[in-house]
Amino acid sequence: MSLAIDAIRKISPWKESWTIEAKILTIWEDATIVNQNVQKLLHMVLMDKQHHKIQATIEDDLISTFIDRLKEGEVFIISDFKVIPNLGLVRVTRHRFRILFKCSTSVVAASSTVIPNPGLSVTSMDQILQKCIDYEYLIDFIGVLCGLKKRRDVECNGKILKVLTLEVFADGKKISCNFVGDSPALLEMNTLKRYKRPPVVILQSFKIKVNGDKVSLQNVINISRVLINPDMQETVNFLNQYGIGSHHFSRLCSNEVGDLVCVRDDESFDWKLIRTIDNLKANNEDGQYFVVGKIKEIVEDPEWWFFSCVCGHPIVGDDNVFYCQLCSREIQHFMISYRIKILVEDGTSCGMFVLLDSPATKLLGRTCSDVFLLLEDEIDDVSSDSAFSPIFEDFSRYGQLRCYENQVISGVRIELHSIKEILVDILCAKMYSSASRNVNSQLTPAAPDNPWPFMLCLSLSLSPKFSFP
Repeated sequence: MSLAIDAIRKISPWKESWTIEAKILTIWEDATIVNQNVQKLLHMVLMDKQHHKIQATIEDDLISTFIDRLKEGEVFIISDFKVIPNLGLVRVTRHRFRILFKCSTSVVAASSTVIPNPGLSVTSMDQILQKCIDYEYLIDFIGVLCGLKKRRDVECNGKILKVLTLEVFADGKKISCNFVGDSPALLEMNTLKRYKRPPVVILQSFKIKVNGDKVSLQNVINISRVLINPDMQETVNFLNQYGIGSHHFSRLCSNEVGDLVCVRDDESFDWKLIRTIDNLKANNEDGQYFVVGKIKEIVEDPEWWFFSCVCGHPIVGDDNVFYCQLCSREIQHFMISYRIKILVEDGTSCGMFVLLDSPATKLLGRTCSDVFLLLEDEIDDVSSDSAFSPIFEDFSRYGQLRCYENQVISGVRIELHSIKEILVDILCAKMYSSASRNVNSQLTPAAPDNPWPFMLCLSLSLSPKFSFP
């Protein structure tokens, strides 16, 4: 006879006997004052197959009874527990009630049950910024870590606390996040600077704080967690959004005061760095430059895409095992990214540029994963030579050019090749109206018979070990 399992969303005090099958998402210790004595508590967040969550608590005298049986990420069948109201200034779940273990509570491992969902309940940037008062529920948030201020001492209730401030970008906006206490090793500055682009950060169980008209996020000691470039489907879904995929983010670097910062979109444009392609061929200077030119041709190449880790680094695979050398880990989730070659001319010469994911996403108006979905029904093997051609034979079927008045089209790091073997790193592909009187204010075809010679400005970095022919 199979055991009757109750849904977590139905748990209430109106029934005495409950049995749930749930995954332990997180475990943490806490303490409270009872009759002037400090009492330890062990807390958990449980989630069932329907992805409903509830908090469970074990009091001091029972912790030793259960602690060795409980493990994060595993699924258990739990029965015979007490149900109490979910009260307090800070609540980890939105369930009206929470579970309190008793000495008779049964905890049995459900080894045959798998609940792969990580249990994130992501709150959008707009939902956060709409709050007018401190929010009593803890939230999960995902964004791009685009700034990190070094630790500073802050006095609170007579105590000196270490505070680390993160700047996180999502949905076209930034928000500050204060991390109080000992920060995880993942937030060490040298660790973050190794990534080619700012990492994706997931803030788990954070508090929304409102101070006047300023809204920010703050961790709760022992409860909140920070995940950097986590190997999760949620990370891939976030990066595959056009609103994020089309933004240029430079890698994190230290500024003059020692904080980590990154440059986003056209913030890096410098008129003094404009060069012609002929200038670049004649000089092997190391640095960042801008080139105003026209797309002459899209080079047909079967290797117009590649697999990458969520950190942006290409992955290697063998026997269905995929590995990211930058992250030093095996990965289960990966990205499909553009690597499109274009010929660009500027009146002085011509060069071959390789547009990586961000500029190509902006140019096509679609992420690489979106294009693959469109091709899926038409092409049996997207890795074959024929997989490249349909995208450019009829561009209107797969993307639309976007008009920007006095704006620039930006992207992440691009690579530039000469006709033979030159490789140049390009930071962003941009089109603007005022760089030259001959440049149109919108991205429009220069000739009706060729839809690709668009005016644009390219920002690139040259390495001295390469030279133009």
